[in-house]
Amino acid sequence: MNAVRRRASGRTTTSRVRRFFTKRNSILGGLAALIVVFGLLFASAPTAQAYSTAVATEFISTGGGGGIARADCNPGTSGEVIYSFEAERTWALTNFRANCANLNAAGTGINTWKRQLGPYGSDRNSSTYGVGRCDEEPGFNKVVIGAKVYKDSGGYVIGIEVKCGTLPSGSYYSTKPVLGLTSANTQDIDCPANQVAVGLYVAHGGILDKFGLRCGRVSGADQSSISDQQLH
Repeated sequence: MNAVRRRASGRTTTSRVRRFFTKRNSILGGLAALIVVFGLLFASAPTAQAYSTAVATEFISTGGGGGIARADCNPGTSGEVIYSFEAERTWALTNFRANCANLNAAGTGINTWKRQLGPYGSDRNSSTYGVGRCDEEPGFNKVVIGAKVYKDSGGYVIGIEVKCGTLPSGSYYSTKPVLGLTSANTQDIDCPANQVAVGLYVAHGGILDKFGLRCGRVSGADQSSISDQQLH
């Protein structure tokens, strides 16, 4: 009788041990599966590459008069660039402004409007409002890289023709319609190769007397994310 009880007790103990190891192996197997799934998710997720901007060069048109002013988009990590200009115009550019936006995490496309630089020139004529925008170009990855400046005989600015470039290198893409008036007296104000507009360098009084740009690189941007089709 005791032998029977011992055999029964042994079978019960063995059964408990088996259930314990079966349950443990099931839990460990589940954890292993979760680890594999999370590993695949993080392995396939794109890694955002931070970028930064800083003023490196500046250029201003010759002639004219007025008081000098400089204004920059936000610099540094996740800094900003200029993507458009606005002005009221009659015989000259007045109430002139520039718009700044930050970029996506990779520094290869426009993200969100952040601030406006200006206005420069106190005279107003809202019935002749004009705008020159690079953000309306395809891909939402174009910003200001320069402008053709039209001047009167005294060198005062009367119009600008905005030039747009593809992020992050600022490679030339297109020229926008003239903001203001045209003349035979012109001057090109362009950012150097691999730089984009990150600020304004102007002279003004009642009107915009001189036009200029402060330029810099979009440093740390992932050049490989820009396809050959997007570069011009």
